[in-house]
Amino acid sequence: MNMRLGKILSATFLLGCSLALMTSCSSSESDLVSPPSLKEGLNTVTMKLVGGCQGFDQNSQAKAKEGTRASGTNDWPNGAHLYLQFKTDKGMVSGSATYDKAQNAWTVNYYGTIASGVASTCEAYYFEDAVASNSSTVQLNDRSAIYEDKDGSYLLDGNTLTVTASLKPKTGRIRFKGTKGLPIVVTGITHYTSYDVASNNFFTTTAVVKDTVSSSTGATPYLYGYFSDSEAPTIGLVSNSSEAYTMACSTSMYKTGESGYLDIPTDAEHNGWATGLNFTVKGMTFKMIPVDWGSKSFLIGETEVTEGLYYAITDGTTTTPNLPISSKTYSNFLSFLTKLGDITSINFRLPTKEEWQYAAKGGSKSLSFTYSGSNIPGDVAWYSGNSNDTRHEVKQKQPNELGIYDMSGNVWEWVYDSSYYPDECGGGFDNSASSIQCTSTKSDLNNYSSSPSVGIRLALTLK
Repeated sequence: MNMRLGKILSATFLLGCSLALMTSCSSSESDLVSPPSLKEGLNTVTMKLVGGCQGFDQNSQAKAKEGTRASGTNDWPNGAHLYLQFKTDKGMVSGSATYDKAQNAWTVNYYGTIASGVASTCEAYYFEDAVASNSSTVQLNDRSAIYEDKDGSYLLDGNTLTVTASLKPKTGRIRFKGTKGLPIVVTGITHYTSYDVASNNFFTTTAVVKDTVSSSTGATPYLYGYFSDSEAPTIGLVSNSSEAYTMACSTSMYKTGESGYLDIPTDAEHNGWATGLNFTVKGMTFKMIPVDWGSKSFLIGETEVTEGLYYAITDGTTTTPNLPISSKTYSNFLSFLTKLGDITSINFRLPTKEEWQYAAKGGSKSLSFTYSGSNIPGDVAWYSGNSNDTRHEVKQKQPNELGIYDMSGNVWEWVYDSSYYPDECGGGFDNSASSIQCTSTKSDLNNYSSSPSVGIRLALTLK
């Protein structure tokens, strides 16, 4: 008796393993039902699919763009997988359907019980170019297309299951055209990273997307996703690690189910892009300026970190949001950077001393000024000669050759330094002109000390 039961359970285990191997490229959105018995365990039936998978641009009045999927069951590739979620009176039952092109037929495996002869609703999902998958998770990236129908229906009649579903794209898609072989980094777009079958959740990221313009097509592959900021959509782009641009986009761009493209700007032709990489985080907008330094190119903050940005990230408050943040310890600032990175999925950091001084001098556009942007300190800096011994709002003086403000005076700026007494650069509002030069440095505060005349500036490397 026990031996026979053991054989039955072993067979069930093997069937379960087979199902895990078959689920390779799709998902659904409800809880899996664990098989309490063989009767409610793994079931296999033939499926008839009424409907199909609609490609991109099918709803547009314009002619469908090249490479989109036409609708219709016969267009499915051999071995295609659909992930199905069947609504029942006991909850959702999860299944996976596999297509046999030679037979023009689908086979469905599902766990649980579906009542025969009772029509109900279901959800259907299909993935193209998933990174990897198993029975519990589908791994995705910015090149993965997702199609769905959350309002499908089904009817089980004996051993035949009829599913009615018209799957449509879950996202929009966009690509970038430019010089062949050009590496780019894109910000401002959210894309899907995975689908968890058990919890029926999709997961996303706002992390930068790295790509290269194809040497054959002159364009990048499509990037599938949606604007991270739907109310004020923008796209940021860094090319060759040394040029950075931002475009304010129309809300009509990047619509679900539609394709689009943008021309990559160049130093000579911006094509509607503004110079600099803009970020808006928790209501605060700041700009990063590209610094061309060959293989060491980086981006640096247009201004010192303001009180508005600092307290937005650290959940504090201020009545002077445009003043440079100060009176914080080096450790406080490192914690701020960590929180900023957690929110944006971007690795902001402090510049090194060498990066800071190179940018302060004007980088590759340097005119060899004594102060950052001028030989006259009052043109570019708040210092003891004009500050009334207090901080001033950022961007009130002239920028330097790169368009960077306040690198001389206002507040000293801590740079990346692993020592107990980190370096500070650029001078502050209470210093004389001799201490606010591009090369001015000191290191009189330890990691846990603070000063009303010391703050920070952001840096970023995107390659």
